[in-house]
Amino acid sequence: YTHVVVDKSPGEDDVGLMDKAFVANVQKKDATARMTCQMFVPNDESNPGSYQGVQQYELDVVPLKEEDTPHVNFCIWVDPESGKASYVPISSRVQLSIGRPLKKKNYKMNVSRRQMDDNDRREMEERIALVDADMEEKLNAADTGASAGVSQNKPVLNDDDDDSDDSDHDVSFMNKSKPVVAED
Repeated sequence: YTHVVVDKSPGEDDVGLMDKAFVANVQKKDATARMTCQMFVPNDESNPGSYQGVQQYELDVVPLKEEDTPHVNFCIWVDPESGKASYVPISSRVQLSIGRPLKKKNYKMNVSRRQMDDNDRREMEERIALVDADMEEKLNAADTGASAGVSQNKPVLNDDDDDSDDSDHDVSFMNKSKPVVAED
């Protein structure tokens, strides 16, 4: 999940629609330039997929979690009716700055939703397991059951020194949940 900060709202008429807004058309012109994007808000209440471009922004992504450290930023939802609270970790913050009107007027797009598939659900569960011990146990049990006969407790090789005389043979390069992929 990502926290989005907007330094300039698109306009008084569109502020109430920002909870349903989309950021789209993210671009980076060259290596030294900042990324730019456009904000789209609902256009027509009778057509829920119709969106109108209202503002252009500079986009910066700020990581909130350092690698190999636990999450420290969370989004918490409280349901007063049921008395329950839920939370998810926030890995980054998107800063939308230098808001300005779009040059192209009446810039419209249609947006539709798709159903979550098993891969989407698995990815969401893995993210929740980073901060929820019960979910982590559930996923580890599912992984162990799904790989009947295959040991999930292979040693993980952390070879930072390529000059060592130790052999890398007979040691798995597999993490418990994700394979390590070598790239050229």
